[in-house]
Amino acid sequence: MSAERADYVISSFWPMLEGAILYTIPLAVISFFCGLFIAVIVAVICTLPHPNFMTKLLQSIGRAYISIIRGTPMLVQIFIIFYGLPEVGIKLEPFPTAIIAFSVNIGAYAAETVRASIIAIPKGQWEASYAIGM
Repeated sequence: MSAERADYVISSFWPMLEGAILYTIPLAVISFFCGLFIAVIVAVICTLPHPNFMTKLLQSIGRAYISIIRGTPMLVQIFIIFYGLPEVGIKLEPFPTAIIAFSVNIGAYAAETVRASIIAIPKGQWEASYAIGM
């Protein structure tokens, strides 16, 4: 490949690469960590023993969140957040809207994974962790 051809390829693809570097990668990283934070909270709430009304209520809200988010397409969620929130007076730029939509979606899917991981820990492992002060 000649140097002129390489320069042409780099100059023609640079705007696309610049967009990926400046927007896509930060969007993915921020959404992942926010979604993971949501997932851990929802999973812990869904695995709590429910001796009282408040815990049952929180578990019901967590299960409804997971069911609704996993049951609707991602594009519908983005449209609801981008076009629906301004209807109730909340105006957001496209980048924060995308972060919110992806975080909520990732949170619901990852919550099921984290919940299953917590449930998969045998009772003896829980008892051992309590015994050593964890």
